[in-house]
Amino acid sequence: MLVAGMAQAVEAPVSVRLPKYVIKKIDELVEKGEFKSRSDFIKYTVTLALGQIMMEQARELARKITPEEARE
Repeated sequence: MLVAGMAQAVEAPVSVRLPKYVIKKIDELVEKGEFKSRSDFIKYTVTLALGQIMMEQARELARKITPEEARE
């Protein structure tokens, strides 16, 4: 899954230790052409996870807003 528009500049490198079976699965996806590299896979999945967390936080905030506050 080659995703256009991924971060172009590296802000800060991060070192991650993963179980060997996870690395093997990532490598399989890279070999199939789903991702350019391990790094691209990790950037994609971290970005996806952050997006999901942010959406859940927004939903929680929206649940707390009263109808009166929503009209303002």
